[in-house]
Amino acid sequence: MKRLILILGCLTIVALVSGPASAKKQKKAEPVEEVTNECPEPTLVRENTLKGCSDKEDNDGDGHVDCDDQDCEIYAICLEKPAPQKEPQQIQVTYISMKQLKEAFRARVITPAEFHRQWQEIRQSRSHEMDRLRTDYQEGRITRHQYRAEARLIKLKYEG
Repeated sequence: MKRLILILGCLTIVALVSGPASAKKQKKAEPVEEVTNECPEPTLVRENTLKGCSDKEDNDGDGHVDCDDQDCEIYAICLEKPAPQKEPQQIQVTYISMKQLKEAFRARVITPAEFHRQWQEIRQSRSHEMDRLRTDYQEGRITRHQYRAEARLIKLKYEG
């Protein structure tokens, strides 16, 4: 901010000195000094005071503000940086039935991506159990009545 005010001040002085009114005055005067449009480089101030290290400005122009600046590392306010907050860990819950999974999704306990992942797992588990049951029936290890009863139990287990 101070740098901006200094630059604006220099530009204002240059504009006043090189304006048309001053050109007439310069013609009358015999020794004319050459006016340059260059402003002197602003002097950078180190951030080495407590006030300079807590004003939320880059006082020395090095691109670092307050406690991020090397010059401010000596002050206690910059030594006590807050500890990064940890996000609470989500507990991974595996749902057995589609009913439980849908209820959790409606209650916004799980994300859509997690719902989809677990939905696929439930469908896959159900499919494997039904394939084993179908194989047992086709190979004659169980009767048609047992097949239907087991199929109903599998459906109840996964559909809830």
